[in-house]
Amino acid sequence: MLQRYLKNQYESTKKMERRIDFIHESLGNKSEVLFKQVIKLDEDINKLREDHDRSLNLVKLDVAAKYQELLNKSMRIEDTSYGNSKHLGSIYNRDTPLE
Repeated sequence: MLQRYLKNQYESTKKMERRIDFIHESLGNKSEVLFKQVIKLDEDINKLREDHDRSLNLVKLDVAAKYQELLNKSMRIEDTSYGNSKHLGSIYNRDTPLE
């Protein structure tokens, strides 16, 4: 009777050890999978940051180009208006009368 009890206890202990080993292995695999997912997410975040920075730089360059274009247009308008006023001034400020 005692031997049967000890045998049952031994088998029960072995089953528990196998379950514990299985749980440890399962948790180990899950932690490894989670770790790989964290690394992948970190890489994705870095790629998104690079894409965002690249897009932001493109927008900045586009805005700078449009600003330069508007600045160039305004400079041409100033040159034209200055040239016209100079020309008109020379007509109205003549010493000799027009014929």
